[in-house]
Amino acid sequence: MSYQATALLAELDPASSRQLTETLSRMGHNPVRTPESIASVDIVFCGTNPISLARMLEAVRRQHRDVPVVAVGHDADTSLWLDMLEQGAADYLCTPCEPIQIDWLFESNLRNKPAPQA
Repeated sequence: MSYQATALLAELDPASSRQLTETLSRMGHNPVRTPESIASVDIVFCGTNPISLARMLEAVRRQHRDVPVVAVGHDADTSLWLDMLEQGAADYLCTPCEPIQIDWLFESNLRNKPAPQA
């Protein structure tokens, strides 16, 4: 990715939040926990609790934004991944993860988003 993305980390467990914060920061991205609005983020990483995920998806829709919401959990089970996609998540990320996985998520979910003008 050729620009710094702002990533909202919403309702994640402490270990996932810490790992994503560290990894995103090392990669040159801006992880945030409480943005003023969904309008200020490029991507959302949200916990797998169905209620939390539904709230986040609704918040994105209320802002009429096409912001990808990626569910984050510790279970690599395919059925959980499919459940999250069926609920409306753009993808599922199993933590702990590697920077290459985050790069792939950004590339696949933000590829058509233009880079901000300097």
